Amino acid sequence: MKEKILLRLIYTAGFCAAAIFLVAKIEPLASFAVGDPYKYGDLFMFCKVSNFKTELPPVVSPVLPSTQDSSESLYFFGDSFSIADRGCPNLPAQVSISLNRKIEHIVASQVDFNFFYPTVYFEAMNTGNDKKKVVFLEMAERNISGFYSKLPASSSKNTQKLGLVAALRPKLKNLYERWFIGEDKNIEFLVKNSILLRGAVEFMNTRRFEYFEQIAPEISSYTLNPPFLFFAEEADKNLKTSFYAEHSDSLICQLAVNIAAQQQQLQSKYNARLIFIPIPNKYTIYHRLVTSAHYDGFLPRLSAELKKRHVETIELYDTFLSSEELLYFPSDTHWNKKGIEICRDLILRHLKQPLGCK
Repeated sequence: MKEKILLRLIYTAGFCAAAIFLVAKIEPLASFAVGDPYKYGDLFMFCKVSNFKTELPPVVSPVLPSTQDSSESLYFFGDSFSIADRGCPNLPAQVSISLNRKIEHIVASQVDFNFFYPTVYFEAMNTGNDKKKVVFLEMAERNISGFYSKLPASSSKNTQKLGLVAALRPKLKNLYERWFIGEDKNIEFLVKNSILLRGAVEFMNTRRFEYFEQIAPEISSYTLNPPFLFFAEEADKNLKTSFYAEHSDSLICQLAVNIAAQQQQLQSKYNARLIFIPIPNKYTIYHRLVTSAHYDGFLPRLSAELKKRHVETIELYDTFLSSEELLYFPSDTHWNKKGIEICRDLILRHLKQPLGCK
């Protein structure tokens, strides 16, 4: 009798382990198991501490214009800020709707990080220069130094190979990571975020926070009044992406030179006009909630250097800093509806100006 019970326990444990393994590998099943893990913000997803639990608005996915201008194409390259769509359409969608023009949206942070250099994308896709193009390049402040402290070396062999799989790259990359290199992370994510266990994980994490002030390593700063979470990449003093990183004049000059070089290559090779859109980090705007440290003016200084080199830039820092409205979600790294709308309006106003006035 005892042997039968033991065997049943072993079979049950084996079945559960196999089920977890397969669900972690198969994305539709994993999505069903975790529901919407970002419902309360990406930073809450990391920490799961009830003190910071604020529900985000639902995702908005509008029908986008399909109208194309026969003389000019629009492209929008961006990171996760470009797909932020809680409570309103994302930024490229809003610009597209406002202009009633189709915009080709390339999420470089999901497809290929090399696509933060639009010239790499155009080379990969064998894009010609017969048609005018407007290229919007959006980058979160924390990403700028890492990508534009240098420029990529062009390789026709690599870009030709890249072009052949560009359409399938996101799916291939996701499958590869899910099945071969990220299985431990996938299983951990599934266990922590599954509908069945999420409440228990949140209860344990909240008790740890209340009794020991322990919180997830992805979060380096927080405030309880008001409840605000800050991403480690923006607020960890040891990271080069953070608010506290040194931005020397020589670094800022090099960044501006490289962005200007990207602009020149886009213009000469692809008949493309670059509009650079640097997004302030949430910590840059709201750091006063947790520290008295002074901002080194990285974004305004970079914008000034870009202006010297005639790089069209959407300057958000001063407008965001002076806003009396909240522009980022408290439990998420990304901007909210108001932040997106401010950026959209500045872009549309910029497009209406004569080129010589920018």
